Amino acid sequence: MIEEELTIARKVELENWVKQNLKSDKKLTERELTALLRKTNFSEEEINYLRLAYYMPYEEVAAELIKFEESGFTSNYQFAYTMRQKYGYNYFIINRRLSDVRMMKYFLNQNEEQVYHKLVRDNIDGIIEHNGEVPITRILSDEEYWIALMAKDLEELEEVKKAQTPEEIKGELVDKLTVLKAMIEFQGFNLADIIQTEIIKTMDRGGFKRKLFLEKVVTKKN
Repeated sequence: MIEEELTIARKVELENWVKQNLKSDKKLTERELTALLRKTNFSEEEINYLRLAYYMPYEEVAAELIKFEESGFTSNYQFAYTMRQKYGYNYFIINRRLSDVRMMKYFLNQNEEQVYHKLVRDNIDGIIEHNGEVPITRILSDEEYWIALMAKDLEELEEVKKAQTPEEIKGELVDKLTVLKAMIEFQGFNLADIIQTEIIKTMDRGGFKRKLFLEKVVTKKN
């Protein structure tokens, strides 16, 4: 049974999680799906919702709703009966899923969205909510996180290139340093050790104070 605590925005997030993390040609059994979801940090209410989102995909149900609405039928019972034949759940579960899909369709249709698809700072979702908007987020796996950090590092480098005033450059360098620190911590390194190693390497090979630019190397012929 799905609890009322889940907001529509949260349900949209969970739908996206299913699409991105449960892609498979072969459907998981209830036991397999439950075992997989138990390894996550989702609450019991969210796990219950994810089960329905997996076995009754939003796109499928939304498409069935469109066909139903275009057919001219007005009986929700008749539609629920058809859906029960297809998915096998009882009427309460079917009607609840239909209600969720209808609300999500309305939510998505009534709101503009900006797609970012990138790693953001930890407090960004709270800032977005404070501004009266709804952030759709997900937690990355370790592999995804490392890839996202590298992409973020390149993004911040581009921002440094675009910066013009000293203050802008300083701000972008701070952002780049934050990403670099996250990369260091993720790999299990200590920042102080990294700095010490950098000092030793600089003593051996030098830094970049001379602004030395190597054009080419000529090897003398014997």
